[in-house]
Amino acid sequence: MEKCECLTNDSSTASAIFVPFYAGLDMSMYLWGFNISVRDSVSLSLVKWLVEKHEWKRMWSRDHFLVAGRIAKDFRRQTDNESDWGRKLRFLPESKNMSMLSIESSSWNNDYAIPYPTCFHPSNDGEIFHWQDRVRRQKRRYLFSFAGAPRPEYQNSIRGKIIDQCLASKNQCKLLDCNYGVTNCDNPVNVMRVFQRSIFCLQPPGDSYTRRSIFDSILAGCIPVFFHPDPRSRLQTHEDAFDLAIKGILERIESVRIMIREGKDPSLGFADGDDYKYTFSPYGDGI
Repeated sequence: MEKCECLTNDSSTASAIFVPFYAGLDMSMYLWGFNISVRDSVSLSLVKWLVEKHEWKRMWSRDHFLVAGRIAKDFRRQTDNESDWGRKLRFLPESKNMSMLSIESSSWNNDYAIPYPTCFHPSNDGEIFHWQDRVRRQKRRYLFSFAGAPRPEYQNSIRGKIIDQCLASKNQCKLLDCNYGVTNCDNPVNVMRVFQRSIFCLQPPGDSYTRRSIFDSILAGCIPVFFHPDPRSRLQTHEDAFDLAIKGILERIESVRIMIREGKDPSLGFADGDDYKYTFSPYGDGI
């Protein structure tokens, strides 16, 4: 965010208000073994602070947005059952109109998807061109590769079969074991080394539809293979996905301003769900 050229400290001239809340870090602190009161405590403190700001009252948070380094589902717990996953941040009355940039979107209209962060951080276009040339020249000795671990807890997961077939293929497939207790995948150098030597990278779903490995494989020039029944720097030449997502938020906020000027109700459809965005079969079916 600090690299955005359009930043201003004068909120009266701002097209949108960035909420400096590290939702992903808060989520990671209380993943398992905590009741919903603990899990929601910081989110509740955040919205209490926000509603006291005059900026919030200007459009009742419809011009506010935040960035979360986790999937949108983690912040949309729909009940207060202790066994349910995640936070209730995006369903709190004070924050439901805010927009959110997250890894993977959701079926709600004010969630915007950005890619998983990778370990490649170019500072200029030249570094991108250099990397592109490097991956084009890379000799790829493996036809397929898979970096991951089996998921026996998911009845319909095909990861175990992928691993078995990869091991049986001898020199055609390279397996990078990421099972619990194994540290091979903790070092991104190990992952990128395998992907740069592979033509195709097998990408069954992770905890959600996508996984970081998908973006690592693309970065390495390895073609990602999906298993599903349905098909911080300023760059001059390239426009990154984060910038494109920010543009989408700004365009939507401006459309709300136009509705307000025309005397229309800006709440209509703004934070509604749109199940048509996700026509995939339920997670776990045939993966």
